[in-house]
Amino acid sequence: MTALHAVASEPRCRACGCRLTDGVGDDLTKLLCRDHKNDPRSRVPKAPRAFTQAEKSMIARLHQHMPTAQLLDILNARLAIDAGAAAVPFTVAQLQAEVDAIAATAASDGDWASLRKLLATARRSGLLRSITAQVIDDFAVIWKLSPAQHMHVRDVIRNAQEDRS
Repeated sequence: MTALHAVASEPRCRACGCRLTDGVGDDLTKLLCRDHKNDPRSRVPKAPRAFTQAEKSMIARLHQHMPTAQLLDILNARLAIDAGAAAVPFTVAQLQAEVDAIAATAASDGDWASLRKLLATARRSGLLRSITAQVIDDFAVIWKLSPAQHMHVRDVIRNAQEDRS
């Protein structure tokens, strides 16, 4: 093995980059030297935080117009500026899950298949059980539904509640 390979394979502290050795108080499992192993700033959260509403809005507007990697870079740059160096960067999987959620919402354009999926999601989450006649009436008033629309919403919800209750 050459000297270059030996140096590249030596464990280094992820906080300061110094060489880690056994027996001097270094933590080889966390890759922290003795000076940094008890430092609270060296602790890394296990998972990235969820997207904020502003970030979700940005993803919704830009995901169709730019590559995923570029959008992820922009989001992570904003995160680094807002939260500092201690922030865990967003992952591709996290961004893809958000894009999929946006696409699922956009796909619900009023057709029966979308309505059935929406009702199934509401059923799984327990939301469907909590919809009462009063909630439907209040919804109709707030959104100024016609009497026919009001009855249609009431029938759809009632049928969905009776289907698999």
